[in-house]
Amino acid sequence: MRRLLLRVVFLTGLSFWAFLSLGHAALAEREVLPNGMTLLVTSRPTLPMVVVQVLIDAGSLREPAAKAGLANLTAELLTRGTTTRSALAISQAIDFRGGELSTEVERDYVTVSLRLLKKDLDAGLELLADLLQHPRFAPEEITRQRQETLGVLQKAEEEPDEIAEATFRQLLFGSQHPYGRRIEGTPETLRSIGREDILRFYQENYGPNRSIMAFVGDITLAEARTKVERFWGGWRPVSPPPEPPAPSLQATLPLRRIIDKPLSQATVLFGHLGIRRDNPDYYAVTVMNHILGGGGFGSRLLQKLREEHGLVYGAYSQFQSGKVPHLFWVRLETRNRAVKQALELTMQEIRRIQGTPVSPEELKAAKAYLVGSFPFRMDTNRELATLLPLLEFYQLGLDYVDRYPALIEQVSQADVLRVAQKYLHPDRSLLVVVGKEAEIEGP
Repeated sequence: MRRLLLRVVFLTGLSFWAFLSLGHAALAEREVLPNGMTLLVTSRPTLPMVVVQVLIDAGSLREPAAKAGLANLTAELLTRGTTTRSALAISQAIDFRGGELSTEVERDYVTVSLRLLKKDLDAGLELLADLLQHPRFAPEEITRQRQETLGVLQKAEEEPDEIAEATFRQLLFGSQHPYGRRIEGTPETLRSIGREDILRFYQENYGPNRSIMAFVGDITLAEARTKVERFWGGWRPVSPPPEPPAPSLQATLPLRRIIDKPLSQATVLFGHLGIRRDNPDYYAVTVMNHILGGGGFGSRLLQKLREEHGLVYGAYSQFQSGKVPHLFWVRLETRNRAVKQALELTMQEIRRIQGTPVSPEELKAAKAYLVGSFPFRMDTNRELATLLPLLEFYQLGLDYVDRYPALIEQVSQADVLRVAQKYLHPDRSLLVVVGKEAEIEGP
C-alpha cells in the first residue's frame, strides 16, 4: 500500500512539475501597490469563486511578554465589530452570501481569509476592508473574547499534549520570548490587557506595508488591483517592523522534567533549538528529518518504535522554523513504564543517522515523496491562497515551486549525514514527560 501511495504521489507530482516546466502555468503575478501592500494574484477561472488571504506581520512575535496574548486577542476581535458594523451584522453578511471568513494567529504572523462567489466579491472585499481598517474593539466584545480565550486556556490545562508543549516551550525559550509561551497568553496577562493596549498594538502593527494579499480564483491581476485600490487605497502605512527577537536558550541542557498526572499513557517531548527558515541547510534538514521521523510509517522512528517494538501508535520528529530559530523535537505517546525504552530507542536512531550515511534507497524514497507531495499544497484555491503569502513573507520567491524539486534533489547522502551531525544534539536536549511519575523510569 505504501509503495502504491508513493508511486501515485510521485507520478501526480511529476505531471504537475512537467506542466509548470512547459510554461502552461504561472504560480502568481506580483505587484507592490503605492501604499506598500504586496498583491499576489493567481487566476483560476474554472469556477466563479475567489479566495482571498491577507497575511499581516502582527503575530505574537510583535507583542510584549507582559501582554502575552495581545496579538491573538487583537486578531480575534477583528471580526467582532467595526465602527459601522456589529459582530452579528458581519456574520450575517457572510452567511447570507454563503461565504467563509476566518482569522488565524501564528507566532510569526496573522492571517484573515475570505471565500466568496465572484458575484459577491465586491461586497466581501468592502467588508474585509472595513474589518482591517476600522475595527471597533468594543469593550463588551473584548470581555467576551477574553472569557472565551480563558476557557481555551483552562481546557488546555487538562490536555496532556498541551501541558507537555507549553512546558517544553517555556523551559526551552523562557516566557519572555514569544516562542516560549502560548499564543493565547496566560490568564494573568490576558486579564491585564485593556482596550488601550489592543488599540495601540493594532495601530503599530496593522498597515498595508505590513500586509500581503493573495487572490486565487476567477479574477485577474488588473481586476484585483482595481478592487484593492478602491477598498484599501486610503489605508495608511505604519512603521516598518523591527527585527524579531532572536531566542536564547533558557535551560541548561540536558534537562529532564516530569509532570505527574494520573495517566496510563505518557506524552513525551524530546528536543532542542532548531533552525531559521532561511538557513541554507533547510532542505538537507528536511530530507534528513523525513527519514528520521517526519516521513510517517516509512520513517526510522516509527519503524523502530511501533513496527519492531510495539511501543507507540504514533511518533514523529519535526523541525519548526520561522523568522528566527525555532525548535526540533520528537513527540510520542507510550505506556508510562515504556518511556525509558522508547527514549533509548529514539536516541539510538538519532545517533544512527548521525553516524552512518542513509541508504540510497531511503534517500531516493524521501526525495520522491517530498517532491511528489509538494503540489498537493497547491491543489485547491484555498491551499494556494494560503501558500502564496508565506512564500512572500519568508522571501522564498514566486519561482519557489520551480526551484523546490532541485533543492530537494541536490541533497546527497553526505549532506544528510552532515546536517544530522550539525543540527541534532541528543546529549544536549530537553525532555518533558507528562504521565504517572511513579511508573516512569529515568532515562
